[in-house]
Amino acid sequence: MSIDRKNIFYTRIEDLLKAELELPEELLRETLTPLFDQVAISVWSLGDVVVQAKRMGWPMSFEVALNILSVIENRESPGKNGITWDTLFEAIEKWAGGMDWEGITEKNELESFKGNFILLCEPEDAIHIQSYYQSSDLYELFNQARQLAHLHAGTPVRLYCVDPEKAEKSIEIGLRGNLLRTLLFEKESVAVG
Repeated sequence: MSIDRKNIFYTRIEDLLKAELELPEELLRETLTPLFDQVAISVWSLGDVVVQAKRMGWPMSFEVALNILSVIENRESPGKNGITWDTLFEAIEKWAGGMDWEGITEKNELESFKGNFILLCEPEDAIHIQSYYQSSDLYELFNQARQLAHLHAGTPVRLYCVDPEKAEKSIEIGLRGNLLRTLLFEKESVAVG
């Protein structure tokens, strides 16, 4: 049976049918073997979307990953090679290009986006601050950025999502990831009397 091909898709179908229908394993194998032996299936999963988004320096949420899977599966023109890593890359780029990161303000939505981030603050009167946060959510990073922006009023604090493979390399930050937000709190002026 095709389950021997080590494709998780086959075993998940078998496990689901076994649990839902309470059919004996032997009967399931007898029934599914003719179908599974005649097909080869390449499965794209949520994990693939998340991994590709990380490589591209974008945070990802469960809901967005589901949507991207739906988009690539239901596109009108499947192309001559079906779904490939390039297909996934293009779908993520299209989604990211239309994303309004400044418009995400709700705590639960910010928490849903996970990624690897860098906060960058370059005050004129102090050493530049660059902090790396691995496997964090956008809400946590936004709060860290706000604290840093308050501490260094008048200096922009930039929040980047980065490819973890490039995060700590000494290359320009724009080559490591994508700018999501810039926070800036104005310095309070002191009245002279």
